[in-house]
Amino acid sequence: MENIKVSIIMPCLNAKKFIEESIESIINQTLKELEIIVVDAGSVDGTVEIIKSYQKKDSRIKFIESSKKSLGYQYNIGIHNATGKYIGFVESDDYIHSMMYERLYNIAEEQILDFVKSDFDMFIEDNGNHLLLNYSILSSKKYNLYGQVINPKDYPDILYRDVNMWNGIFNKKFLIENQVILNETEGAAFQDMGFVIKNFVSANRAMYIKIPSYYYRKDNMNASVYNYTRHIRFVTDEFRFVWEYMTDKHISTPFRAVIFKRCFSMFCAYYDYIRFHGEFSESIQEKVDQYIDYFRECFMKLKYSELREEKLDDSLSLRLLDNKEGFETVRKYIDYSERMQKIDFYNMLKGRLLIIFGAGEYGTACYAFLRRNHVETILCFCDNDKNKEHKKIMGKICVSPESVQMQYQDELPKILFIIANELHHREIKKQLLDMGVEEDNIIQCLNILPHSAFELDMEELKNE
Repeated sequence: MENIKVSIIMPCLNAKKFIEESIESIINQTLKELEIIVVDAGSVDGTVEIIKSYQKKDSRIKFIESSKKSLGYQYNIGIHNATGKYIGFVESDDYIHSMMYERLYNIAEEQILDFVKSDFDMFIEDNGNHLLLNYSILSSKKYNLYGQVINPKDYPDILYRDVNMWNGIFNKKFLIENQVILNETEGAAFQDMGFVIKNFVSANRAMYIKIPSYYYRKDNMNASVYNYTRHIRFVTDEFRFVWEYMTDKHISTPFRAVIFKRCFSMFCAYYDYIRFHGEFSESIQEKVDQYIDYFRECFMKLKYSELREEKLDDSLSLRLLDNKEGFETVRKYIDYSERMQKIDFYNMLKGRLLIIFGAGEYGTACYAFLRRNHVETILCFCDNDKNKEHKKIMGKICVSPESVQMQYQDELPKILFIIANELHHREIKKQLLDMGVEEDNIIQCLNILPHSAFELDMEELKNE
């Protein structure tokens, strides 16, 4: 086919369970001028046979065998072989909206963009249905940039939330000219981090939009993203990959501090995880010591203005990088404190009727977390926003505080209210107390963000 508008790259490895749904969503796109490049890394479960059966029916599908089990390598092969003006990415256990690429392509062409990305939905299977949790890239508290052409360099902290590569399309010429490719480390976790950051710091014209787009599966427990023990290495490999790229391209303030903060916080989270689960081995400890040395080396290169801008000089973990014993003590305390907070929250929920007060990002993330952990006693959402009243959010009705008083008057002493609003927590608590809710029946939600809501597991807390 001539005049390919978008090349869609799909890496796969033993994806038989989900790949048909994924391919069907691509071949049924309203934009027909596509090519679909499937790069398989040695599947042995029947995945290849499924791909080739589709290939016989649709000539737009190209099949490539990868010699490495590396997501980065597979994506790079796809980019190298792509003939479309723009490039998109779909993971083999996800699916996409039927108009995703038509909408993104038209916007990219009209606005002459290096890339355009959309919000997306994460999902798990929930009682036979997909439970969708929307993820907004741009924080509504800070930016009103949706639908505007921006230079990403003017908004470096978007990188804290723009963390995926598959929810957009990218101008191929721009990618090649700026050497925006993926790190070819083994496995399939975090290689997109380097791509996203390199793309962001190199682009001059970009746009973020709010349209139905990509559906990202969060309950495929065979996905390498759930191999937490190896994450500490993957995160550090990607940080090194990006840091060297920025050094070569002379990209510094303010991106260095943003990227350092993002990667170091992830490093610490996985450091705590493998310590708590007793998975530290001598070889892992040796690697961790090397990673800490590298973070220390990069930290020393940051300017004071960068440290202050991202509040890095307030981090006790960072200040103790030169002191291994002190660093470990701090991380143990932080891990213990966070686990105790989760345990207290979990124990409060047991056997209780629940109402989530707050139907915004924290409220929906809280609901996703509870449903992922099979909590069935959530009565409704409650919110002071009249625009949300009587609407269904994630399949659950949202009502006003006044309606709660009327509908649940008899059950009110039994209901636990979870306040899922950081900014107005005190005001909401007073509002509930004025409604006659006992203080012991009010709890603040854990600080749950959408990206981790489907991953937090209360099972590991049961024996605490």
